[in-house]
Amino acid sequence: MKAAELILEINLFCVVIMGYILIRLIIRDDRQISQVKFRNMVIWHIVLLLVNGIGEYVSNKIAIGNASVTVAIMSIYYITLNMAIRSWLIYYTYSVNLPDKKRINTVKLINASSAVLVFLNATTEFTHILYYSDGGRIFRAGTYYIQWIYLFGIQLVITAAYYYYAHSQLTRAERKMAYLIGSYPIVLVIFLFIRHTVGSFPFMAISNTIAVLVIYIGYLDNVISIDPLTDINNRSSMYEYIQKKIDEKPENLSLIMIDINEFKNINDKFGHIEGDKALKIVAGTMKKIVLENYRSGFLGRFGGDEFIVVIENDKEKAGILAERIRSSIQKASVDNNLKYDISLSMGITQLNESIGNAENLISAADEEMYKNKKLMKSRMKSAVK
Repeated sequence: MKAAELILEINLFCVVIMGYILIRLIIRDDRQISQVKFRNMVIWHIVLLLVNGIGEYVSNKIAIGNASVTVAIMSIYYITLNMAIRSWLIYYTYSVNLPDKKRINTVKLINASSAVLVFLNATTEFTHILYYSDGGRIFRAGTYYIQWIYLFGIQLVITAAYYYYAHSQLTRAERKMAYLIGSYPIVLVIFLFIRHTVGSFPFMAISNTIAVLVIYIGYLDNVISIDPLTDINNRSSMYEYIQKKIDEKPENLSLIMIDINEFKNINDKFGHIEGDKALKIVAGTMKKIVLENYRSGFLGRFGGDEFIVVIENDKEKAGILAERIRSSIQKASVDNNLKYDISLSMGITQLNESIGNAENLISAADEEMYKNKKLMKSRMKSAVK
C-alpha cells in the first residue's frame, strides 16, 4: 500500500476512535464548562485528522507537483493544528480550577497567540512569512520552524506551569486529572522522535488519538470517583483511599466525620436548590481549609450531608483542623449572605491496632460524631429552659 493511502487509512481509523469518544460525551451530556471544552477539543482533533489524511492523499495522489495546491493544503493543516492545540490549552486551563481572573487572562493570551498564527498561515502565500510556492517549488522561511517551536513550546510551558499549580493547589483527584491532561504534549513529543527515527509516519494522528484517549479514560475515572454535586471524592473512592492508607500502616492516620446540623430543615424551609447550595459551600470551604493545612489530606462526601476528612496525623492535630473547618464554615455562611446559619457536628478517631479496615475506622468516627451531636442538642435544650 502506498504511503498516501496508508496515511489516509490510519487517519480515518483514528477518526472512528475519536468519533466514538465524541458520541459518548454527547450522550452523557455533561454541562460542566470543562467538559464542554473537552468536547470542543475532540471535535477539533477529528477535523485535524480529516484534514491531515485527506490533505496527504490529495497532495500525493491528485495534485502531484502542484505547489500552489500543496501550500493551500499546508495552510489549512497548520490552521487546524493550531486550533486543535488551542482547544487543548483552553480545556486544560478550565480543568485546573485557576482563579477567575487568572483563567480569563490566560484564555485571552491563548486566543490572541492562536489568532496570530491563523492569520500568518492564511496569508503566507502572499507574505512568504512561513512558506510559499514559487516556480513550482515550495520554500520554507526561517519563521516556519519558529512556528513549530512555538506550538510545541507553549504546550510544554503550560504543562509545566499547571503541573506546579496542581501539585501545590489542587486536591488528590484534581491533581491526577491535571497530570493526565498534561500528558498530551509529552505523547506528541515522543511520537515526533519516533517519526524522525522511522521516516514517513503519521505520528500526529496516532499521538493525538492516544493523548485524547488517555484524557477520556481519566474523565471516566473521575465520573466514577467524584461526587458530581460537590466536586469532591465520593463514597466509593473514599473507602478505596482509606483502606489503601490502612494497609500502608502509617505512623498516624486520623479521620474526621462531619455532619451538617439541621440540614433537613434547610431543605424543608428553603428548598432543595438552597440545600444543594449549602452542600457546595461546605464542600468548597472544607476543600480550601484541608489543602491549606494538609496538602495530602483527603476529603470526601460520605453521603447526604455527611463528609469525611482523612489526614496523616494524630487525633490532636485532627481536632485543630476540625475547629478551623468549623470556624471557616461559620464565616462562609456570613460571606455568602445565607438566610440560615450552617453549623457542624464532628467526630474524630485515630487509627489503632483494633481497627483493621476502613469500615471500622469510619464507624468509630461516626459514633463519636453522633455523641457530640446529642450533647450539643441537650445543651441547646438546657439553654432554652
